[in-house]
Amino acid sequence: MFFLKLVVRSVALLCFAICFAQYKTDSLLQVVNKTTDKPTLLKLYSLLAKQSGQTGDNANFEKYTQKMVGLATELKDIEQQHFAYYYQSKIADLHNEVPKATELLNRVEKYALAYKKYALLSLVYRNKSNKARKQGNFDEAIALATKTLQLPEQDDDVLSKAWSFMANVYIMKGEYNQAAECLNKAYPYIQRLNSPTSTYLFNEQMGTLYLQLQQPAKARSFYEENLQTAQKTQNKSNQSYSWSNLGLTYLKDKNADKALTCFQKAVELDKQMGRDEYMHIHLTNIASAYFQQNKLDEALNTFAQAKEISLKRKNLESINNINTSMAVIYTQQEQYEKAIALSLENKELCKKLNRKEDLLKIETVLATNYEKIGKHELAYEAYRNISVLRDTLYQEKSLQQTQELQTKYETAKKEQEIAILSKNNRIKDLEYLQLSNEKKAQEQAAEILDFKQENEIKQLKISELQKINDNIQKARKIENLAKINQAKDLELERKQLALVNKNLEVQRQYFFMAGIIGLACVLGIMGYLFYSRNRLQMKNKTMALEQKLLRSQMNPHFIFNSLTTIQNYLFENEPQKTASYLSKFAKLMRQTLENSREETISLSKEIQLLENYLQLQELRFTGKFSWQIETAPNMNTEEIQIPPMFAQPFIENSLEHGILHKSTMGFIKISFAVENNKLLLTVTDNGGGLIQSQQLRSDFKKEYKSLATQITQERLNLLSEKYHQTFEMLIKELINENNLVTGTQVLISLPYQS
Repeated sequence: MFFLKLVVRSVALLCFAICFAQYKTDSLLQVVNKTTDKPTLLKLYSLLAKQSGQTGDNANFEKYTQKMVGLATELKDIEQQHFAYYYQSKIADLHNEVPKATELLNRVEKYALAYKKYALLSLVYRNKSNKARKQGNFDEAIALATKTLQLPEQDDDVLSKAWSFMANVYIMKGEYNQAAECLNKAYPYIQRLNSPTSTYLFNEQMGTLYLQLQQPAKARSFYEENLQTAQKTQNKSNQSYSWSNLGLTYLKDKNADKALTCFQKAVELDKQMGRDEYMHIHLTNIASAYFQQNKLDEALNTFAQAKEISLKRKNLESINNINTSMAVIYTQQEQYEKAIALSLENKELCKKLNRKEDLLKIETVLATNYEKIGKHELAYEAYRNISVLRDTLYQEKSLQQTQELQTKYETAKKEQEIAILSKNNRIKDLEYLQLSNEKKAQEQAAEILDFKQENEIKQLKISELQKINDNIQKARKIENLAKINQAKDLELERKQLALVNKNLEVQRQYFFMAGIIGLACVLGIMGYLFYSRNRLQMKNKTMALEQKLLRSQMNPHFIFNSLTTIQNYLFENEPQKTASYLSKFAKLMRQTLENSREETISLSKEIQLLENYLQLQELRFTGKFSWQIETAPNMNTEEIQIPPMFAQPFIENSLEHGILHKSTMGFIKISFAVENNKLLLTVTDNGGGLIQSQQLRSDFKKEYKSLATQITQERLNLLSEKYHQTFEMLIKELINENNLVTGTQVLISLPYQS
């Protein structure tokens, strides 16, 4: 019987964790998916987080709590932020992060006290009292529950849960009369609520109370009702609790097989939910069933697993119960040293928890085991401790009973005094009432006499007063008629004046609106003319540059050279080369004309034009130069759009004034890259450089002057003005380590679009 009581006490920790969801998750999620209003979404996330926490769905509990924090922060909803902090403290408890949980809970309590958020404060007190109960601090747990009851603005749900919680604590303390009183106070609230949550909790406490009173059949009826409700609502968390409690009733009936089946169903449900915070209690129950079946080794192994989990979770109450149970088993197995070691460990724990009744049981186990191993002095000391503890407990109970009797006596005495005082007050009230009535009768008689005298005097004066009154009434009627006529005249004058003012106001508003509309029209016309003029000027500049570009791109010199080459092929009777050259030349002319009309073209089209042009020049100057066009990695040449025909003029300059006058093989490299949100075009050759090019022009007295540099700079200026960015051109000579010119490089930055 002693061993079974320990098991029941450990299971009592489950009792207050039960809560039904008021909304089905699927229905809430459907509303969430259709809702765009953020304050409404915040309330829905709060409901989902609350429901997930109540049903043991820890993954969704964390998920919706995080969404609450984010949305409440965004909306600056301080109250919902602190509700989310409260949920985060519970999540920290689940992960055994005690400092974090304590810090969050204290923050919420401080806010709730400062701003009188009593609903939030009741949650804080409930959480703290639950922790105190789990640590065996029953008085602190009751004090915190009492604080909840004293808060204003609390509804029936909060009050019923507070009384039920206090009943649970009293059950764990073994004070069953007080537990029954608390449940009796909770029952009216539960009846008014008619809520599955409160009814479930009430049934749980009633079952636990009957279990402690050695009436397992009655307890089972409450637990079975709870199991049926949980199965109907498909609440796996509540099903787990109900199976565990049913198993305890079968343990009381010495039916270990049925008990074991119930406990294993509870474990299976917890595994399905991925919940492990109550696993140590389930394991303790299973170990108790093994003990009842006399499977002592299986019981010890299972108790050891439960103790390991309890140590991780720092659940001192559970560790105390497990150590006591294991010590009993070791004693039965005659492993007295192990039983003594566990009992000594438990002794220190019970001192910390101030559990004198448990200390008495531990000293009994120690005395028995010390005797078994022949340590009679220690056994004698244990027996002496037993005697002292019994005396202390008897004195405390006697003192408690005395205090209760004293309280009842003082209460009865006060009630008697109040009754006597009330009786005396009633006698005095009756005497005072009698005196008051006599005084009123005398006053009424005097008033009647005075009234008769006054009535006679009044009758004499009535006729005179009537005449005077008639004259006064006539004078008042004449005066009222005069006032009415005067008021009508004043009202007519006021209306006429108001009409004149209204007409003047309408005319003034009309002229004011006309002036505003006229001014707006003038400003609009001026703005449109200014915009049109600027747009026309920009268009003219662009057209002029396009014409210049055409002349600079396909200058007469290049066209003449190309036609001469075609003529030479004809004279030399090489029709294939003639056809190939003529085809490339025609294609190049078409591409140049098409691209010159477009504001932007794709980078791939620009590269095709350059390739065609360079291939044409290769046919003219066979074996004189080679070329390469490259783009930076990850550049999509089809999607990138750039202004057309910036590179060709500088390639022609490289050929005509640099490479073709070299005795060695020439090389031209054209590259495209993206840098600082600009497209960087680079043309590099290994010609003689800028100075040599100018000298060659002077020596051969060329009449044609390249306008490529000037036109390119003008185009870049227009692009800079259009895109509000700076686009530049840089031409420089390449010099090696011997200070010799090795070629020329042109760098142009351009806008691009993807």
